Amino acid sequence: MTAAATEIAALDAIAQAALVRSGQVSAAELVDGAIDRIERLNPQLNAVVIPLFEQARAAVADATPTGPFAGVPFLPKDLVVEIEGTPLREGSMFLRDNVSTFTCELVTRLRRAGLVMVGRTNSPEFGMVPACEPQVHGPTRNPWDPRRSTSGSSGGSAAAVASGMVPMAHGNDMKFSRTVATFLSGGERGGVDLWLTPTMSQPAARIGEIASTPAEPLKALERGAPTVAYPLVVANITGNPAMSIPLAQAPDGMPIGMHFLGRFGDEATLLRLAAQLELARPWAALTPPIHATR
Repeated sequence: MTAAATEIAALDAIAQAALVRSGQVSAAELVDGAIDRIERLNPQLNAVVIPLFEQARAAVADATPTGPFAGVPFLPKDLVVEIEGTPLREGSMFLRDNVSTFTCELVTRLRRAGLVMVGRTNSPEFGMVPACEPQVHGPTRNPWDPRRSTSGSSGGSAAAVASGMVPMAHGNDMKFSRTVATFLSGGERGGVDLWLTPTMSQPAARIGEIASTPAEPLKALERGAPTVAYPLVVANITGNPAMSIPLAQAPDGMPIGMHFLGRFGDEATLLRLAAQLELARPWAALTPPIHATR
């Protein structure tokens, strides 16, 4: 990589979009740079399981996309998100030959914001377990330690962003309606603004530790469920906003996430808190051993 390409790889999505708006780089250069990084790093991590390189290059060949993130490369997850004419396997051997016949509203809005889809990221089968190791694509490896899992279900997206392949990627969770949210969360919890808990109950698992096998078909459920027994499950069910931020590191260097659960509809408090914590304990410059800038 050139020095300029290395500098771009270290930038977040806002900064990369600013380069395109100012004319310092083109959208095509951002897309080509992301593809180069994916091709270089993905053999070690298996984060991107369905490349969409030609479609991405075609999207920026004749004109720069419009929107706040114009030209910024993006990776949707291989789960739920439909893009017409592209494979959607949802981590399942059953869907290994499935091709989307329409484009979903989420992708339409992402494109309207200027983002360019360069591939799909790995996901466990139907997103059901906290380990990104589907049989159809194989395991995604953690860029901090490739012997370890990225958890899930957005494990491929996590590895892609953490390693600098792209500045941001798609993640999703299953949630129910606001009516259920109000019922289950007891309204707004008596004036409490935030709950702080661990993100996970243990450090990143070793590859294979949580994945089911023919001999142990319930292994993922039995070993995976206890690792997420904190309010992130509540957030998935109720729709309350939540965030995990890497405020600490284990003795072996693995990042440790702190989980904050907010009031229903109050994303603003979480975003303000994240900005304050990043000023107090900066983490953006902390990069894993497998990273685009190395």
